[in-house]
Amino acid sequence: MHFAPEHQPPAPEGLSLEALPNRRNTDEQMADFHHALSQAQFNLKQYEAARTTLDLGLRIDPDDSHLLLLDANLLWQEGKEDEAKGRFEQAKTAKEREGAKDAAAGSESP
Repeated sequence: MHFAPEHQPPAPEGLSLEALPNRRNTDEQMADFHHALSQAQFNLKQYEAARTTLDLGLRIDPDDSHLLLLDANLLWQEGKEDEAKGRFEQAKTAKEREGAKDAAAGSESP
């Protein structure tokens, strides 16, 4: 999902998506960007900012295993243990799908 510049969701405070070199990044690149930023925010105990960034990333790619795993960790931090366990299972399933997709792509190579 790409947002036109005038329809982009607001960036977390102190972050400008205009700073990215290519405004037409792929969904995978944007999901990776949101994962890296939300992971840094989580590590700095900026949980509200991490939640905002993570939710934006999940809107781009709701099946990204890295985003789902970080979401599980954040839910656990928020005291939502049952939701965290469910999200961890989603992350595990997504990782297995990604592995199968990578294996299939590898077998297609000459």
